[in-house]
Amino acid sequence: METGFREHLLGGILGAIFIAAYVSEMQGFSLPTTVALSAIFLFSSLLPDIDSKKSKPRRVLRLAVFLFGALIAVLFYSSFTAISPLLALFVPFLLLAAAELTIPPHRGFLHSWSAAFLWGILAFAFFIILNISVGDSLLAGAFAAFGYLLHLLIDFFGDRF
Repeated sequence: METGFREHLLGGILGAIFIAAYVSEMQGFSLPTTVALSAIFLFSSLLPDIDSKKSKPRRVLRLAVFLFGALIAVLFYSSFTAISPLLALFVPFLLLAAAELTIPPHRGFLHSWSAAFLWGILAFAFFIILNISVGDSLLAGAFAAFGYLLHLLIDFFGDRF
């Protein structure tokens, strides 16, 4: 059985529900913290498939990069037009092309335990930068890594059955 977006979404939702039950009931976390940790877990369980050209996460990434490029073009329009009047029009497309060229092939590095560990570290660093406490940032990084690992486990078992 080949795994796809539906299987990963279902696994992520079930994992997020389990996480929510655990952190709210067993650990006594507040509702906002519970929702945030569950959302991090769910997002992370879908993330590895950005390396698949036809995946929904990849389509969302393309849109986000294009919109970011358009925002940069608008914000720095005068700087771009000083170089060339048409340069601002090409910025979103250049960013999109750069993103497409830097994503590794499907089931490459992004489908590894190393990538899950790295994603957890990046999530931790992101929350530290947002001035979240070290303990909560560690927790967010751990939930990000576990969500990512769930994706890898679903792929592993999906390929075997």
